[in-house]
Formats: sequence, C-alpha cells, structure tokens
Amino acid sequence: KTVEKSSFSIKKENIILITSQKTMHNEYIRYILNLSKTINYSKWRILVKLHPSELMKAKYDTIKKVKNVEIVDNLSLSECFMKSKIHISIYSTTLYDAIDYDIVNLSLQNYSVYKDYASEIIKSEIAYPINFDDNPLNFEMQNNQRDSLFYHDYFNENKVINHLNLNQ
Repeated sequence: KTVEKSSFSIKKENIILITSQKTMHNEYIRYILNLSKTINYSKWRILVKLHPSELMKAKYDTIKKVKNVEIVDNLSLSECFMKSKIHISIYSTTLYDAIDYDIVNLSLQNYSVYKDYASEIIKSEIAYPINFDDNPLNFEMQNNQRDSLFYHDYFNENKVINHLNLNQ
C-alpha cells in the first residue's frame, strides 16, 4: 500500500527561513545582517532556525535586535518549511529535508572550507546556488527543482511507472 501526502495545506507566508549549522555562527550572522538590509522588512520576515546542537547560541543575540529577524525555537523544522517560501542554508541536510515542501531551496556559496559539500548539493539539483550579495527574492522554483520534489515525494510506485511510461 502506498502512502499519499495529505491534501491539507498551510498558507505560505513571505518568510525566508535560514537553517544554521553548528560552528558556523559567524558566517550565518554576517549573512543574516546583510540580508535583513536587502529585503523589504514590511513585506518579508527572516526566520532563523538554529542547529539543535548549536553551542554558540548566545552569539546570535546580535540578530535578535533586527526588526525583521526572528530566531524560532517554538516551531518544528517541518512547520518552518510549511510556512516559508524560501529556504537558505550552506550545506546542511535541511536542504534535503526541504525538498518535501513547496519551497525555493538555496545553498549559500563562497565559503571555501565548505565549498565541496555545497557544490554537490547544487550538482544534484537539491538547491540553487546563492551568493552573499544576491537577493533571494529573485529566485523562483524552476522545473528541475520541481522534478526533484516529484521524485523525493513519498515513494509512489505508480507515479514513477506512469512518469516513465511503463504502463503502456
């Protein structure tokens, strides 16, 4: 028996979700502060979901003062994905988790130490590359990312067979 996703949907909000990675607080804080100046804070919010094992949570206190930025502890990762229109990380496994949701998935580039990991995520079309100064609002979900969503959806044998035209 195959399991189908529920047709229940949550309305997407103008939210950019940033999922952090432990020991990378400096990179994320710098990016979040820059992004908060780039986007229209009256129309968009930035939610920051810290890595559960983040040891330097206090370092993120600097972004708590920013008008359109909120660190979320009270929402699950799934709830964050359901509400958000855009997801940004560097090379986190949350980029893979996000493909189950209708969300633009972006991998922040130009961090040389982590470049190899991030480039594999881009090559596999799990996420699009975004540079530090790019505006994430300029990205739209492309067909290749929707195809990834199709194949990474809860496995449905009939869906795959029909797509490959094996039923004929």
